[in-house]
Amino acid sequence: MFQKLVSNGSGTATSLMQVRAAWLPQPILQILIDHLAAYAADGYARVKGIAAIVTTFGVGELSAINGVAGSFSEQIPVVHIVGTPSTASQKSGMLLHHTLGNGDFNVFSDMSKQISCAVAKLTHPDDAASLIDHALRECWVQSRPVYIALPTDMVQKKVEGRRLQTPIDLSYAENDPEKEKYVLDVILKYLYAAKDPIILVDSCAVRHRVLKETHDFIDKSGLPVFVAPMGKSAINESHPNYGGVYAGEGSLPEVKQRVDAADLVLNIGALKSDFNTGKSVNITCTRPSN
Repeated sequence: MFQKLVSNGSGTATSLMQVRAAWLPQPILQILIDHLAAYAADGYARVKGIAAIVTTFGVGELSAINGVAGSFSEQIPVVHIVGTPSTASQKSGMLLHHTLGNGDFNVFSDMSKQISCAVAKLTHPDDAASLIDHALRECWVQSRPVYIALPTDMVQKKVEGRRLQTPIDLSYAENDPEKEKYVLDVILKYLYAAKDPIILVDSCAVRHRVLKETHDFIDKSGLPVFVAPMGKSAINESHPNYGGVYAGEGSLPEVKQRVDAADLVLNIGALKSDFNTGKSVNITCTRPSN
């Protein structure tokens, strides 16, 4: 699992004091407070593309859950690896520390399921490698956290090593050709009819790694470009077409006036939260007339 993380460029923030250092990829940031490790992983992933955090079962993962939830809400790819009790202990419902004392070993993973795009519980060596690969792929493609439970008795199990020679398929699914053509036709119809169009770039253009395409479009179209608060730094601010940060009523007066005057806003990577839009965005969604 850690070799796969290395191949995807992940750094690791860890609060599991007994993890063998030989397993961990570089760079390693050893943090003994779980929630701080979660925020460190979030920050690393924003800069480097993906990160991992390793915590203990129960108390450790619950401490980290705020940071992981933040990563989920802002679409940050973080792999949360949790060291859990042995599979035998879980099956027998043993009364163990770090549990709720009710024999339910799924309660914490069920919590994390709400803030993860994939959950992998490694309970058998036959499918452990495929579960890990699936979780890592979903983390990257969906740009959301994933949860991997690693029981103590699974740590030394041997799995098929040939999978390490094959990179994980990180490609995106192809668009439906008919739907793609329809969307492009709608965009072009509005764009050709507009007298004063602009581009507004937001954080999901960063999260889903389409900045090169976005910059190419800006250069070729020559349209003025602005960014939302969470999209700041997505666009080179020395670009001649760059106009500033648009946040509704919270914008600089000249920026608000310019964006509000546009008759078409091409919003790329939109994340329309109240904070990010300033509770006011000059965008209406209507079906084009024939």
